[in-house]
Amino acid sequence: MLVEPNAWRRGVAERYRFTVLPFGAETPVEIRRRSAGNGADIVFDSAGHPAVALQLTEAARIQGTIMIVGVYKSPPAVDLRTVNFAEHHVIGTRVYERADFAAATELIETDALSLSDLPTTTFPLDATTDAFAAAAQGEGCVKVLIDPSQNRGNA
Repeated sequence: MLVEPNAWRRGVAERYRFTVLPFGAETPVEIRRRSAGNGADIVFDSAGHPAVALQLTEAARIQGTIMIVGVYKSPPAVDLRTVNFAEHHVIGTRVYERADFAAATELIETDALSLSDLPTTTFPLDATTDAFAAAAQGEGCVKVLIDPSQNRGNA
């Protein structure tokens, strides 16, 4: 299951056959409804947004795992009482290791995840500002790449 506030990105997720849940305050209720009242085995927080932090413990099952991937700008409010009583496992991520890059490279090279179909836009190095704007907009491309071998003059 996946939660995405951007309508265009929701459509991309649906094309990849994710079950896309409605975004909002009722998200944990919907997760529990779809999991026979249990909650999710693993909850990934890729957003790094305070509204998401408040929902993590509601979405995870008892003894479930909460994986923090998104980076928060400031410390968020988290229901540590529920973490304690539900015996949640909270895991943070800091950096990727060489083995992570090797595994990711192999997945890309073999197209095991059909990533070649993922909407991606490549920008020349001198259009980096445009690339960041496209990434922030969240429409038209899921991933933005910057090719340092290109510039607008010879792209």
